[in-house]
Amino acid sequence: MKKPGKQKGMQLVLIFGLIVCVLVLPGYIHPQDADEGIPSGERAAAYERLAEDYRQEGNKTAAKVYYDKAIEEYEFLLKNFFYEWKDEYIPSLRRCIRQRDRFEKTAQEKAKQALLDRLLEGGGKYCEKMKTSAFHFFCREVVNELVDYTTNIRKIKAVWSHQMENKLIPPVKTKYLYEYQLLQENDKVYETRTLIRRNGVKIKNPRTQQQTQVHRFEKLIFGPFALLSKFWQNHFFYKILGEEKLWGEEVAVIEAIPLHVYKKNHLFGKIWISKTDFTVLKIQWEPKSISFSQQIEKKARLLGGKPDITFYGEFKTRKRGIRFPSRYFIEEAYVDKKGNKYIRLRQDIKMKDYIYYVVASEVIQAAPGELTDLIKKKEQANEK
Repeated sequence: MKKPGKQKGMQLVLIFGLIVCVLVLPGYIHPQDADEGIPSGERAAAYERLAEDYRQEGNKTAAKVYYDKAIEEYEFLLKNFFYEWKDEYIPSLRRCIRQRDRFEKTAQEKAKQALLDRLLEGGGKYCEKMKTSAFHFFCREVVNELVDYTTNIRKIKAVWSHQMENKLIPPVKTKYLYEYQLLQENDKVYETRTLIRRNGVKIKNPRTQQQTQVHRFEKLIFGPFALLSKFWQNHFFYKILGEEKLWGEEVAVIEAIPLHVYKKNHLFGKIWISKTDFTVLKIQWEPKSISFSQQIEKKARLLGGKPDITFYGEFKTRKRGIRFPSRYFIEEAYVDKKGNKYIRLRQDIKMKDYIYYVVASEVIQAAPGELTDLIKKKEQANEK
């Protein structure tokens, strides 16, 4: 039997040991333990410390592995918690990228880096061409919009469980037909939309403004410029995700991840870029970069589900080496624990019937909704 004094002393040692564990362990993550749990700033910092320790020991292989892990952690945080992204993480991310890039690359890594450098150089020149080309055009925009105005959370949940559907406000479906005009002169861009039909009914007094109910969009043609121009390339970290075929063309899929926090919303995401002429075929924007993503997440928590956002633009129409928008799609949806999907908003915009022209000294005048017909007549007259 142990003496009372000795037993009390051992208890004090155990308590002191627990206190030390509580104070010390959270500040250090062992590599084996770091593989568990969702990414965090603390985990990223722990990976960076491990990488730095291995680098100082001369173990370049291990150092490179843990720099890569730290970068992945920061990328995850940025893409999933964009509006909670802290300024102090940015220098750490840059530092990890800079240190990782100092290590000798494998033959495969060198080939991938060479392709990425070629894509960024070509993409930058393509954006410069877009900026300096004075192109002017008309087109028609067909907007199919679905909006559910239901605000009662219980009623929305009832839809997921297939109850009370008849007691809900039915989703409103609207089809808009716009006449779109873009004029570009050097750095100045003028954009107008004239609504000429709504749900097939001709507008008696066409209005030059958007009539869509929720999400507004503008200057879609410059989507590539905001991600790949030489100016913005200094503010992003890029990596190749893969190579594939899109519309029969060989493309590379790259991801742009911002290295700065912007006060104003700046979209970022994945880019499908041609491997031959470096034109941009498609952009899929990261949902977290949308300005209203915080409201979407809040609503998802109230619903007890997860947000499911689809947001992309396609550039299929070509003219004079430049790709013009052909489609713009955004869907705000929520998925419950059983996998049932509730769509709150969907906008599917198709751009078609492009008409290109050169502005001369003459002034073109026409009533709203009649510009397209006027240009067609002018082109027919020129052909004769």
